[in-house]
Amino acid sequence: MRAYTGLALALLATVGLLAVRIAAGPTGAGIRHAMAAAPDRGLYYAAPGSLLLVRPEGGVRLLATTLGPGTPLALAADSDFLVLGTTAGVEQSSDGGRTWGAAPVAAGHYPAVFVSGSTALAGEWGGAIWTTTDRGSSWRRTAALRGEYQALTALHGEWFAATLTGLLRSPDRGASWETTGTPPRVMALQPAGDQVLAATWPGQIFSIGAIGDPKLVTDLHVGVWTLAAGLAATTDGVRDSGAVALAGREVSALVDSDGILYAGVAGGPVELSTDGGRTWTQLKVKSSTATVT
Repeated sequence: MRAYTGLALALLATVGLLAVRIAAGPTGAGIRHAMAAAPDRGLYYAAPGSLLLVRPEGGVRLLATTLGPGTPLALAADSDFLVLGTTAGVEQSSDGGRTWGAAPVAAGHYPAVFVSGSTALAGEWGGAIWTTTDRGSSWRRTAALRGEYQALTALHGEWFAATLTGLLRSPDRGASWETTGTPPRVMALQPAGDQVLAATWPGQIFSIGAIGDPKLVTDLHVGVWTLAAGLAATTDGVRDSGAVALAGREVSALVDSDGILYAGVAGGPVELSTDGGRTWTQLKVKSSTATVT
């Protein structure tokens, strides 16, 4: 990593070059980018201690330097409510990322977070699923058993949790959970119409609804990190059922920000696509004093 002088340049460099290596990945050592969709087709990007707001044209703004001590693992946002999972716990913001505070959950690694409206979910690696339904004013532990949680989502009042033992579903907002019959090592979730897509680390993608068994949609035969916009971020590029972009590169994060796609390359930069993932260019982050390439 190149050395920059000054706080501003160091923070800019994180967008292009910073990623987090953790031991919670499916292979025992993965690299994650903590990022989420921001207003006006932008991107929130969490670096250790700081949050950046990145625009698709390359503009960047430092929103906060008050994040907690943990290393960022996962970020979720809806309007001005943001939740960040870290190696030390969960941080939250209700003003668009400008100020932050620790959520009252158990200390631990949180690689899975989800936000929709006033509701948020946070899944601990080797722990529990916690939830708030009042924008972080209070949190409670759900009835989910201890697990290695990788992803969380909700659809029509049903909650879904991806774990290393399979996909869990809750019909009653966390009061009870049931297994769904997927294979183990579920890594990624994405709502799609009346179904939720669930991807396993070996590359199988299933669809499942509020009731019934999961149905196999496709098998990509590569490790899947996450899903967004009908695409899969994998150990070998960004894929749909046929085409491959960013081939040969491990993509550990994928965000759809109102049609602008951002892909976090493991150990590398953030790539941007304006055509649905067919072509990608490295995000050039600019400020009034520097350009990071």
